[in-house]
Amino acid sequence: MWQYNWFVFALAINTISAGILFLFTWKFRKTAGVQYFALFLLSCTIWDFACIFELSSTVLTTKILFSKISYIGVVSIPNFWLFFAINFSQKFKIKRPSPLFWIVPILIFIATLTNEYHKLIWPDVYLTNTPYGIIAIYKHGFLFYINAIYSYILLTIGTVILVREAMDFPKIYRTHSFILCLACCIPWFSDILYVMGLSPIKGLDFGTFSFTLSAVLIVFGYLRLKLFTITPIAHKIIFSNIVEGIIVTDRDNRMVEINLFAEEIFNGKFTVGHSIEPALKSVCPNLIMDLFDKEQEISSTGGDQDIWYEFKVSQVKNFRGDLLGKIFIFRDITERKKTENTLKQSEKHLSELNEIKNRFFSILSHDLRSPFSGLLGFVEILKEDYQTLPDSERESFINEIDLTVKNIYSFLEDLLEWSRLNMGSFQMDREPVNLYNEVENVFTLLNYNAKRKCIVLINELNEQDCAIADPSMVKLLLRNLISNAIKFSQNDGEIRVYSKTNSSKIEISVSDTGVGIPQEALQKLFRLDTKYTTPGTANERGSGIGLVLCKEILDKLDGEIKVKSELGKGSIFTFSLPHK
Repeated sequence: MWQYNWFVFALAINTISAGILFLFTWKFRKTAGVQYFALFLLSCTIWDFACIFELSSTVLTTKILFSKISYIGVVSIPNFWLFFAINFSQKFKIKRPSPLFWIVPILIFIATLTNEYHKLIWPDVYLTNTPYGIIAIYKHGFLFYINAIYSYILLTIGTVILVREAMDFPKIYRTHSFILCLACCIPWFSDILYVMGLSPIKGLDFGTFSFTLSAVLIVFGYLRLKLFTITPIAHKIIFSNIVEGIIVTDRDNRMVEINLFAEEIFNGKFTVGHSIEPALKSVCPNLIMDLFDKEQEISSTGGDQDIWYEFKVSQVKNFRGDLLGKIFIFRDITERKKTENTLKQSEKHLSELNEIKNRFFSILSHDLRSPFSGLLGFVEILKEDYQTLPDSERESFINEIDLTVKNIYSFLEDLLEWSRLNMGSFQMDREPVNLYNEVENVFTLLNYNAKRKCIVLINELNEQDCAIADPSMVKLLLRNLISNAIKFSQNDGEIRVYSKTNSSKIEISVSDTGVGIPQEALQKLFRLDTKYTTPGTANERGSGIGLVLCKEILDKLDGEIKVKSELGKGSIFTFSLPHK
């Protein structure tokens, strides 16, 4: 026979609820602890299901049968509760719980099935009439108390683990902590009422309701507050091991959590309770505090060298969309920035080398081909018409050939020196060089060219003027600058070489009274990628590489070169070299 009352109806609803929760949570079994939480719910469902038939029956043997079936859930719940707590907290390096945990539950279940032979679970069971129907009263035997003690131990350990984990949550997650603690305490409150005989209905155990209610709270926490997400579960693991700065603030921008990396950045000056804004501004004044979910690359202030950080600010909201606080994450990207700068410099250097290469081939194809074309033309005319040409024309052609060959030779000399300077293995000598003597030697070399234009060469250097440099390079510098001065000076002009000395440098100036250089052309004189060359006053030709060569020589000798010029009045080229 069967009986029905409101308690059976409530138990049926409880069973359905537990079953639905089991099916729901089983889908997320790969999340830490959820697999065991789902099995915990399955155990509750089995217990509830058996209790429905035990309470509905009015026959003692039927009640005992379903009580035995309910023990499948009774002995399993403590184990799955503990396994859930261990995996949820992630504080223990346990992949799978030991099978030894199941020895006592299995023995208790076998003893329950065979209770008629030893009476160690229920020494006596009898029926009693109540306002709620016929209820079975179970006397408790020795093994029942063994199971109770074992179950209480496991439940206590699991509860302590979960409560401690809840109390360790950041302050910003107070709601999560409250829900988890409440879910742990409800079964204990219900069990205390049953054991002390304070249950509202004598003989009825509300434990199955309490466990299901705890499960409902935990699932609510998962759905609404993301209780199983990484933030609360692995909070300690993140803050202990991550190599990035993490700061959690409340809605008033006060720091409620700060990890070791961030504390080191602040040198311990700012910690929990301080406002986040002055803390971050002390490191990176340009940080935008309300730029959410976008990365900012900020350079730190102070110190011997710049330190770069990558910042990201995110908002923390509850399920209603209310702002709870913010999370600031930042990492040191100094090495990455150094690598990026190195790559940019390498790219720039490669681009410059490519331009030099292109300019080099342009020089070879144009500045050598053109004079050789003219030279071949003069030679062809002399070879074919030498006998018929007047002496004056033959002399003119020979002079032209002579001038062209000298220009080509001078150009090749400069080009070879420039190529040698750009070879990685080239080394400059550093020794004292008497500048007065070097100028005199160059004047002697170029005296013929100057006399052709009646140009006066004046050496105003002191005989003791010296520089620390490579002698051959200094000679090349002076030859190029004085040769250019002669080329662009009018007849009866004047070229002066003079010096000025300061504490560490000596400046040598070469001035002429020539045609001068347009202001817009001054920036092109020392660049290989923007050739600037014009014929001299006697139609002398040049390659445009001489001043580039001077600039590169001075770069390698820790010197510099500059120019002042005015059209129609002449130019002054000044270069400096170390003299001590």
